[in-house]
Amino acid sequence: MKCIYCNSEAELTSSDIITYAITGAKLTKSFVCKTHNAFTNDNYEKNL
Repeated sequence: MKCIYCNSEAELTSSDIITYAITGAKLTKSFVCKTHNAFTNDNYEKNL
């Protein structure tokens, strides 16, 4: 599996905001690298 933002295969984590916004459900698969997950947390999740 690779990060959906940068195709990195290192330190993949799950990101709830994307899947929850689209489907209303949380996925258990890790598809976002740690760097981009932190970015979405800091820039989007905290504001919502």
